[in-house]
Amino acid sequence: MRKNKGTWKVAYADFVTAMMIFFLLMWLVSNIGKEDLKKVSEYFSQQQDESAASADNKELLSEQSVRDNHGSTKSLRILLQSLQSSDLAKEFSDNIEIYWNNGVVIDLKNSKKRPLFFAKNDKLYPCAIDVIYKVASLVKDHGKYFVIEGNAASHSDYDAWDLSFRRANKVREVLLSRVNKGQVLKVVGNGDKDLLDPHDVLNPINTRVSLIVLDELSINKRHASMPPGI
Repeated sequence: MRKNKGTWKVAYADFVTAMMIFFLLMWLVSNIGKEDLKKVSEYFSQQQDESAASADNKELLSEQSVRDNHGSTKSLRILLQSLQSSDLAKEFSDNIEIYWNNGVVIDLKNSKKRPLFFAKNDKLYPCAIDVIYKVASLVKDHGKYFVIEGNAASHSDYDAWDLSFRRANKVREVLLSRVNKGQVLKVVGNGDKDLLDPHDVLNPINTRVSLIVLDELSINKRHASMPPGI
């Protein structure tokens, strides 16, 4: 087998070339005046600053893109976690469900153990009013906005569209005693079109009002897609 005995020469030539460039650079630096050195230093400092600024802009655009795609901000996510871990969520675990859907959604619903809404009308039990007060106290200081959606199962004794809206509006009236009027953006009655258990219309959880908490960034995404309300 033939051995290649000249490969070291290539490596040595590269080393010599690198050393020549290094010493040439040192010689040039030693013969440049202080003013010229200052200009060179300022040039590379400017390039570094522009690179850092470009990186910051890319990070900001990336963050903005994430917020636009998910319709969320960090403050809303923090609020969601705070509500989910609150004493209110634990105390009323059978009546409250808190989750994310283009905003922080707080479902207030009847349960077999404890109803929040009277059957066939828009009256609220005292515990429902207490829940709304507590939700308002947890949210209002964050400067957020509310959209309120009512849902009701169909029944021969009442119109589901009318009842779902009246229940949502009743929640609005209670909520406005604790938050500013401008924080409530819309009240909507969904009738029986968004039941939690459409296969069993008598299930208490179908009697429900949702408080949807939004901020400025998430308003347009959710609010614009909703049907007209008040």
